Amino acid sequence: MKRASRTIKIMAAIGGGFLLCGAAALFMAGALFESSGVDRGSLVYRLGAPGHLRSVEILDECEKPKYRWKGRDGESHPYSSVTYGSLKSAADLFRSYQSTFDKQSCEMKDGIQSTGNKKHLMLVCAQQDFVSIDIFIADAGTCKEVTLDFLEND
Repeated sequence: MKRASRTIKIMAAIGGGFLLCGAAALFMAGALFESSGVDRGSLVYRLGAPGHLRSVEILDECEKPKYRWKGRDGESHPYSSVTYGSLKSAADLFRSYQSTFDKQSCEMKDGIQSTGNKKHLMLVCAQQDFVSIDIFIADAGTCKEVTLDFLEND
């Protein structure tokens, strides 16, 4: 009898462990497909952020970057984004990112536009990972909010 009881407890522990591992795997799969507000040092960032997003250079950081991404969902394209604060001027930031992405087969479309209290530059790209990048930079303030939005290929 004692042996049967012990075997049942062991089997229950193993079953519980499998359930816990399954729940953790489902959570991670969901987080890797769609995440928001992710810090660059987190496990979700390391496992789920696309390579091109992880390689974005953060320039003169004054606010830590936050990352987000979403995989393909029905008819919509996957996308990824990083937002952070920078001490650089908007002109320097645009020049630096345009130079970086020129090397990755991206071209400026329509120049720099003003939208509300931000400046916007769209780059159209002919490369494997993403088709366009929208760069938004706040007009005012010492620590300017910078956002790079990537529309990814299917």
